[in-house]
Amino acid sequence: MVIKVLKLKPLIVVDPEDRWKRIFPMSFVFCINIVLGNVSLRYIPVSFMQTIKSFTPATTVVLQWLVWRNYFEWRIWASLVPIVGGILLTSVTELSFNMFGFCAALFGCLATSTKTILAESLLHGYKFDRY
Repeated sequence: MVIKVLKLKPLIVVDPEDRWKRIFPMSFVFCINIVLGNVSLRYIPVSFMQTIKSFTPATTVVLQWLVWRNYFEWRIWASLVPIVGGILLTSVTELSFNMFGFCAALFGCLATSTKTILAESLLHGYKFDRY
């Protein structure tokens, strides 16, 4: 409504090359994330899956460091220690632990991190606040 009818914001034109190089991979990874989340829910409880999903900030930092060679301050790495420790403690004490469900949720977490990084690179090239 704001773009088409009221014309308060301009329509942002996406380069066709960006659709295939940036938007399609991000959408594909998002679909994988949803599938893995649903698969994990078949084997582990929702509460445990959500606990594993809280691992996303750690996997995002590690992926950015390993794959994209971004470097972070020691404070960021130190802030991840309680997150990782809490997830390890929860996983060890989970009564209905299932390795397949755990792995599906963990890979879903990696897919979420990848989608976040791809979305950041996509949005970095476009100006959404022109007016």
